[in-house]
Amino acid sequence: MPAAMRAEVSAELPTGVRRFAVDALQAEPWRNGAGLTRTVWPHAVDGHDLWRVSVADLPEPAAFSCFPGRVRRSVLLRGPGLVLGAQGASWSFPQVGSVAAYPGELPILAQPPQGGSRLLNVMADRARVTPLLQVDDGPASGLRLPLPSILMVLSGEADIGPAGAAWGTFGAEQGLVLEAGLPGPLSIESRARPLVWALISFQMS
Repeated sequence: MPAAMRAEVSAELPTGVRRFAVDALQAEPWRNGAGLTRTVWPHAVDGHDLWRVSVADLPEPAAFSCFPGRVRRSVLLRGPGLVLGAQGASWSFPQVGSVAAYPGELPILAQPPQGGSRLLNVMADRARVTPLLQVDDGPASGLRLPLPSILMVLSGEADIGPAGAAWGTFGAEQGLVLEAGLPGPLSIESRARPLVWALISFQMS
């Protein structure tokens, strides 16, 4: 079966675990019209937003909105060469999987390369949540993931799930939102290289 078709196959997942593909998420324009965003996981408690994970498409230079009281983490998904700048500071993304951390209050200006960029963004309430972001490559086994978390393939293709019982094949920009229900350690088995994946987890203060 071709890889593109295999990546769409749904496997039975435990309660509290859901699968996503970035390109299948609804795209919404930014308020300033300079880009598009797709929401992967908004999480609120008692009407208060604790964190939001989304993907931004940056076709041209664009100003980010400011989010006071938030911490931000970003991972490059497409378009090596992206640079973010604000108030004399800058953060560069030389390759897929490059990571940056910066305050939500800063007026960020994004300078994507020709052809644009795609950026995975994590925003969290600084007073209540610490987001942790890990990028790794290659296969892995015996992974005991913290909950709640997101496991996402950035490039390549992998079978993901309990050892010997994968939940399916995941291509680039596909992954799992894990809130509860993990049966035990997970494995990531490479199907196409270069395999790069990210784990995003949230620690409550």
